[in-house]
Amino acid sequence: MLEHGGSGLSVAFDLPTLMGYDSDHPASEGEVGKCGVAIDSLEDMEFCLVHRSGKDHRIDDHNSPASVLWAMYLVVAEKQGADWKNISGTIQMTS
Repeated sequence: MLEHGGSGLSVAFDLPTLMGYDSDHPASEGEVGKCGVAIDSLEDMEFCLVHRSGKDHRIDDHNSPASVLWAMYLVVAEKQGADWKNISGTIQMTS
């Protein structure tokens, strides 16, 4: 999308990720990847945002659904050398 004029990325996460469960947790059965991407680790987040397209995408403005995912965004951004002052978005918490 970015290569075709899009100005940002919006990543949808699956229900287990939103609820804070790993994909192999019993409560995740039948829901992994059903309505979005499963993120269980920092490596998953890096694969989703960096390696999936075959090239790096800068992380300067994204939404994230939970504080742990936001922390993963920040770690990937830090590894890319992004200035945290330029990162914005919303954190959607589930209860």
